[in-house]
Amino acid sequence: MCKGWTQEKDRESDFIMYLPEEQTEHFMIRGGIPTGPVLKRSTARNYLQTVTWERVLMTWNENNLNIAFNDPKDTIERWEGVINAASTDSGYYMPRIGAPDCGPYNKRYELVLKPSGPNEFYFNPADHRVHIKTATGAGSRWITTSTQKQTWRTSGGYRQGRHHGQGGY
Repeated sequence: MCKGWTQEKDRESDFIMYLPEEQTEHFMIRGGIPTGPVLKRSTARNYLQTVTWERVLMTWNENNLNIAFNDPKDTIERWEGVINAASTDSGYYMPRIGAPDCGPYNKRYELVLKPSGPNEFYFNPADHRVHIKTATGAGSRWITTSTQKQTWRTSGGYRQGRHHGQGGY
């Protein structure tokens, strides 16, 4: 979420996000509809490494099923990324960004409630996954399985194990 966002105001918040014009471009999509400014691919990484967000959620699709949730007619894989389902758990609120979301199940979530600096990621060779370095608070990482609709939360590390025949996070 951009600076200025608050949980209380949610989408009515006073968002502040400045994109320097020399680092943006515009596109025409689907029959000539113009986009707003979009970061250029060539400058996005360097620019985003300087941004401290108000709140950060990384969503990782763990079952390679990235389609619209609760719409059996929509079976087309999303190309634009994994869109998170809203997290409404007390203390872990994060709104859905974009639509339609890919549902809450079999997605790994890592939440940073109060980032102190730009995002930093690392690859953990023990679980073969990318993680956010600062997602370390109690319950900041979770996955809910679709078979038993159980949620595993951890306080900053990956916990390997089995629970009723399912992988635990």
